[in-house]
Amino acid sequence: MSGLWRNRRAFAGIITVGIRTFFTYRSLATFFMVGMLLQIYLLKVVWTAIYGFQPRIDGVPIRTLVVYITLTNLQLYFAYSDLPRLMRNRLREGQVATDLTRPLGLPAQLVANQLGRTIAALTLLLPALPLALFLGGLALPASAVAGLQYVGSLGLAYAIDLLIGLIVGLITFWTLEIWGIQAILDYVSRFFSGALVPIWLFPGVLRKVAEMLPFQAIASIPASIFIGRISGRGVVDAIGLQVIWIVLLLTLAALVWRRAQRHIVVQGG
Repeated sequence: MSGLWRNRRAFAGIITVGIRTFFTYRSLATFFMVGMLLQIYLLKVVWTAIYGFQPRIDGVPIRTLVVYITLTNLQLYFAYSDLPRLMRNRLREGQVATDLTRPLGLPAQLVANQLGRTIAALTLLLPALPLALFLGGLALPASAVAGLQYVGSLGLAYAIDLLIGLIVGLITFWTLEIWGIQAILDYVSRFFSGALVPIWLFPGVLRKVAEMLPFQAIASIPASIFIGRISGRGVVDAIGLQVIWIVLLLTLAALVWRRAQRHIVVQGG
């Protein structure tokens, strides 16, 4: 942490680079946003058809479930980590050789860049909220306390997604190509995060699998707190689980980074 504090200006500068890079490719980000909004709408249509004339499924009314689906997909857009692609490009182009000579460590550089991209993404996400309300559904949190708990849980969810992206990005030191792994990760994480089907509706075995993976901590836990599905003591347990995942992923990221430094292969200039 002391090293990060000493290089705080460099860290802030890389955040600025991340913001500028995002706006350079903002048309691509806009297409992703449109795709996300379309997915929210289609999920609303599908779940409305599944509910039919049933007022509730597993105690959850259709309006609440649509809010949950809308939130989880907005969260995945907000927390999406571009670190694997960024690391792949820097490694293949040989830029990582320069990155490794800088006082600020490579993992910190990647995190700063991603923070910049996230800040920039908010400029698209916030104006899209009215469309998300129209195409899907949004509502106030179950209570004021639930709203505050949601904000805290969302911050932890972002940290978890960022760490997963960092670990996958560092794997490129061995694979050089990451598209296949990232594609699989995107599909698996979207499903097991509960963004398509709420985890509480998963069949027994599949639900146990989802509960053993970190992806529910990215989308399902914050959104479930927001709608009141998780409350009271359950919130403490859920946030505690997120903290545990952060500690585990931080440990794994540090281990992968140490191994990666011994296995540096640079392509390009």
